[in-house]
Amino acid sequence: MHDCDPGFTGFERTVRHEAVDVVAESEGIISKSTRRAPQIPAGEHSTDLGPCPSDSRTVHGYPQKPRRNAAPDSSVFRLPEPAQESAPNLYEAADLFRDFPDEDACLRLITERLWPDGVVLCVRCGIPRKHHRVSGRKAYACSHCGRHVYPLAETIFSQSKTPLRTWFYILYLMLATRGRISAKQLQRESGITYKTAWRARDRILQLLEEYV
Repeated sequence: MHDCDPGFTGFERTVRHEAVDVVAESEGIISKSTRRAPQIPAGEHSTDLGPCPSDSRTVHGYPQKPRRNAAPDSSVFRLPEPAQESAPNLYEAADLFRDFPDEDACLRLITERLWPDGVVLCVRCGIPRKHHRVSGRKAYACSHCGRHVYPLAETIFSQSKTPLRTWFYILYLMLATRGRISAKQLQRESGITYKTAWRARDRILQLLEEYV
């Protein structure tokens, strides 16, 4: 029976080790001076079997050859853990409301896209001129003759009572869902009426089909 068999107590294993050393000494394998001192466990009926000798490099104090089919040391052959990719920086609704806190910020973006240098053709003057914002209106006036131009003309925002900030949020929801959001969901998210949500969604889908 193997030394690791639970049928042996700690005392019986010590006796078996002593017997092996006596046989090894009689056969001239070891000398009496090299014999191990007996180590009797703390309790005669101890059930602590300790590590199995077959799992170590020696058995009864004698060097043993490594087992042929022994499993490799996992600490040596451990594969490197895959590097965790950082999550992409997604543009969220909170970022949208931070970048466009009011109507002026939204109108400023549209104007910069239409007129990057702030110069637009004045129909009355017949030449491109600088324009400045008209207070309280979504219009810009010519710095020379004062004629107004409207950056929202001929856009989906023209003749709409819906605030530009709400329009921007609707555009964000449409692009984030790739147009799969329903008009009813747009109504719940933006707080507009169902009719307004349906018309806004329809106009945005038309533009996406035309330009994308």
